[in-house]
Amino acid sequence: MNHILSIPQIGLERSHDILNLSQELSLRPQRYKDSLAGKNVTTVFFQPSTRTRLGFEIAAHRLGATVLSVTDIKSTRSVSYCGESLGDFGYVLHEVADAVVLRHFVDGAPTELAQCNLVPVINGGDGKSDHPTQGLGDTFTLRHHGVNLPTSTAGIVGDPTMRTHASLIHSLLLFGIRKFVFCLNAPCQPLDPVLAKTLEDSNASYSLVSSTEEILDSCDFMSILPYRMPDMRKAPDLIMDLPRETPEWYKVNAAKIARTRSRCLILHAGPREDELSPDTDGIANSLFRYQIKLGIFVKQACLLHAIKSERS
Repeated sequence: MNHILSIPQIGLERSHDILNLSQELSLRPQRYKDSLAGKNVTTVFFQPSTRTRLGFEIAAHRLGATVLSVTDIKSTRSVSYCGESLGDFGYVLHEVADAVVLRHFVDGAPTELAQCNLVPVINGGDGKSDHPTQGLGDTFTLRHHGVNLPTSTAGIVGDPTMRTHASLIHSLLLFGIRKFVFCLNAPCQPLDPVLAKTLEDSNASYSLVSSTEEILDSCDFMSILPYRMPDMRKAPDLIMDLPRETPEWYKVNAAKIARTRSRCLILHAGPREDELSPDTDGIANSLFRYQIKLGIFVKQACLLHAIKSERS
């Protein structure tokens, strides 16, 4: 089955196919409006979502599919106090869905469901591990805006092991990026050793800086996340609200961009807090709104790839 679980699992050839199809969908949407007629896409989210869930649902509708959505997981038996396994849940999904988009707080949950081989699984974000469609969507957004990835320098602001950043880094490595600049939450901390080894194995270089101004000054594009992120490996009702304590050196706003005369493009996977000011939305550097729009084409392409074997 054509599961979409992580960037390494998808691989370069299939990632190229997905992004090429995304481009085709953006140019000729009407050609694909009935491509999934008679099919069902089911979205199952054990964690809150805005862009991913709504993006996949409108993507499915635009391809002619019907949509079932589980947004309150407590309304199902697949919660801890009922003890239903993902495998048993998969039997239900097999009877009602042609593809399932799963978000879960447990690392590897989409892979566990995929191993049952009952229905194509698309990972909508699992724990702290992966968010492949976000990584591909951001890569597509950069390519759409003319970024030549193999010759570019990528800036990563925030925790690079969070699933959105982790998948983006894997995607960028896949498409030829070999130079990274990191601005971490705590400027004195070293880079995560597993990530450092991944970069080393890919013959990619990296440096650490202590402010976003240095990122704006030295990078072709950057991806930024909130300064404080919740533990995505916890169930939603166990996550406490975090105070907004974003230091000035971490924030990006129009004044900093003007001061550095930066042409650095800015990605943000959302939701954003005060680390990326809304006053950047109207300037050419910001890709925040484009990520939402262009990401839908990538989600359409992922659905077509996932269900392709079912249609053939």
